[in-house]
Amino acid sequence: MSKENKENTNSMTTITKFRLEGKTEQGLLDSCKTEEIKTDERLHQNNILTMLQIGDCESITWTNPEKGTRIYPPVHTLAVVVDLTDGQGALRFFELETDKFVDMVGMEDAGKQVLVQWSKQWWLRISGQLRIGYIVGKHEK
Repeated sequence: MSKENKENTNSMTTITKFRLEGKTEQGLLDSCKTEEIKTDERLHQNNILTMLQIGDCESITWTNPEKGTRIYPPVHTLAVVVDLTDGQGALRFFELETDKFVDMVGMEDAGKQVLVQWSKQWWLRISGQLRIGYIVGKHEK
């Protein structure tokens, strides 16, 4: 698993991507449970608190969202998984209050699955054909 923290110069929001190769659904859930994701000091404090309060990641709900529309993950989402193993496109993250672009997961990650810890301060937009997974905590289904 490789990790990338990236701060967009147009925004004060930081996104953390975990690039995963060859993971099964259980492998994705196990990656979400790791201490590295839960305690990374560079993550937003509200995300760390949410992750610790909710507990272990329990399930993934897979979707194929419609491109070009605003996407709001389920309320208790802990992480979003972008599956670029077969699909082509990009998932863009925007600030909820200002609609400013934050970052994206795109074809630079072709052949991988990318796990992004979710912030309730964002919304999403997809281009192309991608499968997106929403990981929720076992206490918040």
